[in-house]
Amino acid sequence: KFEVAWKAAVAGIKKHLVKTSAGPKKLTYIAEMEGGRSIPKMDHLVCFLAGSLALGSVHGVGDLELAKKIGETCIEMYDTPAGLAPEIVHFHDQT
Repeated sequence: KFEVAWKAAVAGIKKHLVKTSAGPKKLTYIAEMEGGRSIPKMDHLVCFLAGSLALGSVHGVGDLELAKKIGETCIEMYDTPAGLAPEIVHFHDQT
């Protein structure tokens, strides 16, 4: 069933991939996993996850707070001289 798979996927993301950057902004991002360890970088396409989590929260299977945090990070990605976000952003982990 889709709902069971969705809940398992979101739980896995929250357990293994949700990270907070160091620095004053403490941005929430979704790390990549490689060889069993997390890599502190986020692809710009992860920004779509914010919408999926927000939509899921309407149906009781998402996480609106996490969606907001990821959305805020995505907005920060566009804070460049050209106003364009990079394809991949590397973070300094809080840990």
